[in-house]
Amino acid sequence: MMPNSSDSSAGTMAGGATAGPGVDLPPALKRGVGDVAGMERISRPDTLTARVVERLTGMILNREVAGGTFLPSEKDLGTSLGVSRTVLREALRVLAGKGLVEIQHGRGILVNPPERWAVVDPQLLLDGGRTTIGDLLAARRLIEGEIASLAAQRANDMAIAGLVQTQVRLRQAADPDEGIQADMEFHSALARAAGNVVFQRILDSIAQLLWAGRKATISVPGAIDRSVRSHQEILDEVVRRDPEAARRAMDRHLGQVEGEFIAAARRRAGLAADSSPEPVSTRPNGSAKSGEKEAL
Repeated sequence: MMPNSSDSSAGTMAGGATAGPGVDLPPALKRGVGDVAGMERISRPDTLTARVVERLTGMILNREVAGGTFLPSEKDLGTSLGVSRTVLREALRVLAGKGLVEIQHGRGILVNPPERWAVVDPQLLLDGGRTTIGDLLAARRLIEGEIASLAAQRANDMAIAGLVQTQVRLRQAADPDEGIQADMEFHSALARAAGNVVFQRILDSIAQLLWAGRKATISVPGAIDRSVRSHQEILDEVVRRDPEAARRAMDRHLGQVEGEFIAAARRRAGLAADSSPEPVSTRPNGSAKSGEKEAL
């Protein structure tokens, strides 16, 4: 069973409500049951669980509840949100599946630190802080650099024709979603050209994550044009059968992608961003300079 408010280790909130053991209550929960600032009751039955998940996820991502502490008791959370225990328990199971919380029977709902979050979840990757974005791009450099190198060695005429077709679709994209789809198809076609089924499966497994990343950066002015140019550089080296040049072209492309993430983050934060963000310099470990990383 889920823990309840009778836990003797629970703390007391204003208004007589109790909190889970060791909880550092966020401001949104400190004013007591029935008077919770920023926690309006959720009343639409068809979206109750999803909205509870969204609300609690936002609190955790915004560090309103610190990792290593416990959420308020099930009873108090349900009362504050105006939902039943059934709905709340389902939402908590979703959060546990994302790695955001751990349900400790008899103790409470423990909020996990960021390193335990499921980074393959697009929302957690994009909203969970700068580390996950940096980690994703570092992994892509290792994987896709090798894919580009292998493609330059193994691609046959049909594979190259497929890459050319994705380039045409990217150039002619009528809207951002079309551009994102063509962008993803290029990378998938390159993995097929490399002739390594494991690389193909790896990209397939994080497709949703890659889509979310492209969605976040597509609004940066000139993003599609820069993508077309960098894809063309990769394609040119594959056609020339130059594995190391293809690897370098992919590394430059992913440096450009990292620059787009930085520009997008600045735009979301309301800061001025260059219309043509500079690509992040490539390094052996695939990381950005400290100042660049800080912008993510």
